[in-house]
Amino acid sequence: MIHPTEFNNTQNLAFVSGSANVSDVLSNNPGASSNDLLEPDQQVFFGDVYLNDTVWKSLLFEDRVRPYIDLTIFPPSKAVRLPIAVDEYDVYADKGTFYEDVLIKGNLTIEGDIFGNFRFPKTIRFVDQDITLSHDDQAKLLHIEPAGESVTLTLPNSGVEVGFFVEIINAKEGSFTHIICETGELKAKHDGLSQRYSAATVYWTGTDWYAIGDLTAI
Repeated sequence: MIHPTEFNNTQNLAFVSGSANVSDVLSNNPGASSNDLLEPDQQVFFGDVYLNDTVWKSLLFEDRVRPYIDLTIFPPSKAVRLPIAVDEYDVYADKGTFYEDVLIKGNLTIEGDIFGNFRFPKTIRFVDQDITLSHDDQAKLLHIEPAGESVTLTLPNSGVEVGFFVEIINAKEGSFTHIICETGELKAKHDGLSQRYSAATVYWTGTDWYAIGDLTAI
């Protein structure tokens, strides 16, 4: 007759993952386990396992969300919650140093200040006929050289977000750039650029369009 193998002083190693910004006391029960031969392990440990949050507090200042792995060894001892940097494809970090280019496909949101020397070109859109601005024109320089005597820029009341702005340059001698709203009224000194190299900044507050610069009447 085959008798079950006796296990004494056996330890089980457990890993539990998740995400949090605190490390609370954890109560855990390992339950039953089996050996490599899939024979049931007759020695089952019950009781509370308390989470040691020393590493968590010293590294995360008790307020930063991090993925974690709880490392627990049974028979009961204190588990340790280890903060980790990556949860699936998301990265959580306090500081980072990049030695090569960084490509972000999506929006970049920064909460805080930016320091250092930054060089970035503005996108120039060359315009020679009437257009209606769209979301894609955000922060562009509109270089106006009408095919005829004038160009009309229409400002939409939908499809752009609060803070949308463009810079407009009337670049052709003897031409006129007329700025109008799709609906409502442009809040500005005047609604056009009549001199060569005159310029204006136009922006959307969510309720109204405003313009500042070398604006004149038609």
